[in-house]
Amino acid sequence: MASARPDVAIVDLALKSSSGLALVSELRKEYPALKILVFSMLSESIFAARALNAGAHGFLRKDEGTEKAVQAVRTLLQNRTFVSGQVEKKMFDHLRSFPARPSPAPLLTKREAEVLELLGHGLSSREIAQQLNLTFSSVSSHYQNLRKKLGLENGSELVHYALHWVHDQTRPRQLDLLPRRAGRQPKGGPTRMALG
Repeated sequence: MASARPDVAIVDLALKSSSGLALVSELRKEYPALKILVFSMLSESIFAARALNAGAHGFLRKDEGTEKAVQAVRTLLQNRTFVSGQVEKKMFDHLRSFPARPSPAPLLTKREAEVLELLGHGLSSREIAQQLNLTFSSVSSHYQNLRKKLGLENGSELVHYALHWVHDQTRPRQLDLLPRRAGRQPKGGPTRMALG
């Protein structure tokens, strides 16, 4: 994998020797610029969110066809997240189910607001640290301050709050609201892919 330096990895969740979700997490840690598309026959209503939470940039069912697969890869290479229209609708319906919350802006420092916004856009703690030029421990401290100021009990509640707040601010038409840290982009040459 390291010698091939692919732009996109296509991972099947049904691996014989290990968990596909675990592989996604490992790939994200080892190759942060790599785009990961999960390609599976498993139920998207159950596994799409899990795959994205594990660090995948997209989820596609195997029965979607070749054109959708090409579209998914192109979407990932544009630093956007790909899911089918059905999954996108379910995810936003889920976000809309949360009660409306007032803007947290008056309670937060500028840096805390930046961390909350990036978290709501789907960035991991390490990606937030890199984007804001902070240490990982500084990001963790901001999380703690955010939970205290917003009256949230744990990290999961903070993530839900951030997703809901960003969704309310942006009202996106697509999931291209999830900016991924720009990695190495193909320059005129063919896209390299790895299959897992």
